[in-house]
Amino acid sequence: METYTKIKASFDEIAREISEKQKLYIENARKKKAPTASKRNSHSHDLHTKYFPRSFSEPNAVAIEDLTHKYQELDEVNIESDIIRERQEDINQIERLMTEVNQMTIDMATEVEAADSKLEQIHENARSTKENTKKALVEIGQGADYQKKSQKKM
Repeated sequence: METYTKIKASFDEIAREISEKQKLYIENARKKKAPTASKRNSHSHDLHTKYFPRSFSEPNAVAIEDLTHKYQELDEVNIESDIIRERQEDINQIERLMTEVNQMTIDMATEVEAADSKLEQIHENARSTKENTKKALVEIGQGADYQKKSQKKM
């Protein structure tokens, strides 16, 4: 029973951790979805210098915006895949704990069944002892009567 309590406490702790992790990931994902204007501009400028040669005097705003949008989508996909991976790990851990709890329940049921048959045997022995004790008292009483009768005859 003590092991069951430990496993249940561990299970509850993992459930709390999962909930906290999910909240943090959602908050982080929301923060990353909406970059500030200054971040957008600096990021766009970095993309411009990377993908456009210096000979262009005006950057192609559509291409830069498209690249920025694709980068944000890729970042969101990475965040979502991290969340999914961690959730899967947590689910696997819960599954392992549930398997362990199930095995403990089976073991406990086996022990209870074994103890039940032993208790039945003990009960039967106690009943038999009680009957034998009653018979012994009757025989002792008869023996005492026979002894008194034999002493009177002598």
